[in-house]
Amino acid sequence: MRMKTKCAKQPLVSVIVPVYKVEAYLQICVDSILEQPYENIEVILVDDGSPDRCPMICEEYAKKDPRIRVIHQENRGLPGARNTGLRAASGEWIICVDSDDLWKSDLLESVMAVASDAVDLIAFSYMPYPEGQPLPQPSPLRTGTYRTGGRELLNALQLGVLDEYHRAVPYYSGACWIELVRRDFLEENHLYFDESLKQCEDMIWNLNLLERAHSVGLLDKDLYYYRLRPDSMCHIHDKRLPGYLDTVDQRVVEFGQREKKGADFWAAYDIWLMKTYVRLLDKCYFNPANPDGPIQAWRAWRKMIDDCPTLRHLSKAPLKEFWNNRKRYVPLFFFRFRVPLYLMTRLTFWELKRHDQGYADKARRRAE
Repeated sequence: MRMKTKCAKQPLVSVIVPVYKVEAYLQICVDSILEQPYENIEVILVDDGSPDRCPMICEEYAKKDPRIRVIHQENRGLPGARNTGLRAASGEWIICVDSDDLWKSDLLESVMAVASDAVDLIAFSYMPYPEGQPLPQPSPLRTGTYRTGGRELLNALQLGVLDEYHRAVPYYSGACWIELVRRDFLEENHLYFDESLKQCEDMIWNLNLLERAHSVGLLDKDLYYYRLRPDSMCHIHDKRLPGYLDTVDQRVVEFGQREKKGADFWAAYDIWLMKTYVRLLDKCYFNPANPDGPIQAWRAWRKMIDDCPTLRHLSKAPLKEFWNNRKRYVPLFFFRFRVPLYLMTRLTFWELKRHDQGYADKARRRAE
């Protein structure tokens, strides 16, 4: 591990790294931070009650590099770990990192080269890659250009957090780890993560962040490696997921009502709501790990639709809405027609699979 010495002329950057059950990934993540040419950093490793060797690994790093601070706490979840880091930070700028991801070698150098008090935050691009695969090369479509904007751009980014059709830039999805934020701006506006959320906590945080910001900088450059893990929450069945997302839905509605958002926001919200609950088909209701049968899954799905007024309306949307909402045509069509077809397909597939398994069992018994 390459050792660095602080450079007093550089603004201090606080790097917040929540740590929980990432023993296999923590070293490469922390090394990618410490080996940045930009030297003046404090790395805050927040051990969120991790039951593996992560706490010891954190302490070992702290002994080797004075820029590292370790905080141990009872498990509070990802939002709670990030909040602990935010409150402990002393840098002029703050950036979050997920501890199973890693940085490109010039991330801080590139972002800090354009950082100024004229903007409240700076966003940059990222590169997703499947676990076990080589790190991808930066996209040739990323030009490296930098631009700034005010309320109009902030509103456009906010819509893009909910709906990719509205994205002012393709990479701004609402993840907190693709942006550098001024600490005084965060503190003045009391911008912390909602610890009641188990999903999409950075999306809600970013909606509020963009609402309070006066200016934003966009750096069109791939700088962050986002690891796609097969054992991540995106790939594991959890019967609590619908309840988690229902809480997120409530927070989005509360935000829109509190800030008196206009029609564009609510149109983007409809898209987010449809896509979120359609994805639940695979993640929860028809996940192979779901112990419930397809009939039970279908009933649970229908109950979820009926319990949400917006979803109930969209599931019965008249054909004229396809023309009146042309930007929403594809997701609306899927929600209005493809979801029932998808359910029928899955029911048929399950029945065929059950039949084949029964036939195989009979054949095995005959052979015995």
